[in-house]
Amino acid sequence: MRSRGLRQLATQTRFDFVLLCRNPLAGFFVVILPIIFLFVLIALFGNELVSPVGPKLATRFVPGLIALAVVQASFVNLAMVTVIRRETSILKRVRGTPMRPWVFMGGLVATSYAVIALMAVLMVVIGWAVYDVDLLWETIPSLIVSLIVGGAVFCALGLAFTNVIPNETSAPPRSST
Repeated sequence: MRSRGLRQLATQTRFDFVLLCRNPLAGFFVVILPIIFLFVLIALFGNELVSPVGPKLATRFVPGLIALAVVQASFVNLAMVTVIRRETSILKRVRGTPMRPWVFMGGLVATSYAVIALMAVLMVVIGWAVYDVDLLWETIPSLIVSLIVGGAVFCALGLAFTNVIPNETSAPPRSST
């Protein structure tokens, strides 16, 4: 019985991930915008050393932009999708199906974690390849723990914040399709 629920969760996660990929505005705000911020900030402020013995400026920007990607992928996207699904009565229709509610919401959270992992890797690789960001391998475990805890906190806040958003027009912009 437990494996059936996990299979449903994997299917729902795959479904939610495909929906996210097919929505161009969501893809822009979640994936492209933090990368644009990285390029713009370094173009504006340069990539010089912070101090004579310190790291380059891009090394300071990449962790902050990973945090932005975590907030965008979990808090903003989860609140927006949940409100839209609530206002279009999708949540009511799901309650009438045999799917368990935790599978439905777990798919959204798992999709958020997949995007968080993708964005963390993407930002680190772009920073390293393009701007020569220093990679400190001993900090990788703390980065992973921070991404897991930060993702959990912002997913919970995103779901809790849906009570404050009155309707789907108050959510961030989305495509008309």
